[in-house]
Amino acid sequence: MQMVSTEEEDLDQYLVYPRDTWSYNITINTHCKHKFILQIESVLDNCGELDEFRSSCFGHYLDLPAWGYFQAQYMHNLFLRKITPPGASNNEMWFGLGKTKVRLGAREFCLCTGLKFGELTDIFSRVYESVTDGIHFRYFGGSRLLLDEVIDFFLAKSFQHKGDALKMALVLFVNYILFGVDERTQVSYWLITLAEDTNGFNMFAWGHFVFKMTLHYIRQGFRMPDPTGPTCRDNLYGFVWGVQFWAMEVIPVMRHKLGHYLGSDYPLFKKFDFITKASKIRETWLEMELEGNVI
Repeated sequence: MQMVSTEEEDLDQYLVYPRDTWSYNITINTHCKHKFILQIESVLDNCGELDEFRSSCFGHYLDLPAWGYFQAQYMHNLFLRKITPPGASNNEMWFGLGKTKVRLGAREFCLCTGLKFGELTDIFSRVYESVTDGIHFRYFGGSRLLLDEVIDFFLAKSFQHKGDALKMALVLFVNYILFGVDERTQVSYWLITLAEDTNGFNMFAWGHFVFKMTLHYIRQGFRMPDPTGPTCRDNLYGFVWGVQFWAMEVIPVMRHKLGHYLGSDYPLFKKFDFITKASKIRETWLEMELEGNVI
C-alpha cells in the first residue's frame, strides 16, 4: 500500500480533470444495492442453506450494515482528484489528496474487500454446455437467461434440490454486488458453469477479476459534464462499494464525516471491521492530513 507525501511536488499538474473544469452538476448511480444481500439472506435462511453461503467466499458480506450504501457525493469528490503521476501503472488508480499521493491497487482492493486474488482459470474460454442436472437446465430450460428471471425465481423459493438455492444466490451476488449490473443483463454462461461447482466457485480469483472490471468501469463511466449544462447522470458498474471501503479506510476525514452523516455514535470504520479485522489494515496504513476542502 503506497502513500507518498511531498511538500514540493504540485499534484495538480497530474490531475485528470483540472480544477477549473470541475463540476458538481452531476449525479452518480450504482446498481449495487444492499437489498439484494438481505433477499439472499432471507431466502437461504428459509431454505436452510444460509450457513453454506456464510462459509463461502462471500459470507462476510452478510455482516454488512443495512445502511452500508454507496455515498455518491463523497466518491464524486474523490474521483475529481484522480491523477496520473509519472510511472503510474494502468492496473492501479492514484488520487491527489492535499499533498499526498494515494494509490488504489490490487493489494489495497484485496485487503479492503476480503476477495481472493490469484491466477484466473480458463473458464472463460470453455465451450458452454447446459447440464441436465444443473440449475440452468432444470429451472430455465437452458435458454438465454436474464438476471431478472433469476431473481424472480429465487424469491419464489421453488427449489427442487438441496443446494440449488445456494448456487442461484452465488450467481445473484456476483451480478448484483460485484458486477453491479441491472436486472436486464444476461447472465454469463461461464458464471453458471462456475456456480455448479461450489468448491471451484470459492477458489475463483474474484478479487482479481472484479478489481480490473471496476477500474475499467470507473475510467469509462465517470466523466465531467458541461458545468453550464443540465445535470449529468453517470452509471457506474463493477464493485464500486469496494472502492468506497478502501476510501473509508485511507481517508480519515471521509470516515468520520460519513459516520456523522449517517447518525452513528461511533466512527464509521468500526462498522466495517468484518472486512478489515484480519488484515490489520489500520495498523499498516499511515494517517493522512487533508486540506479542508478535500471532502
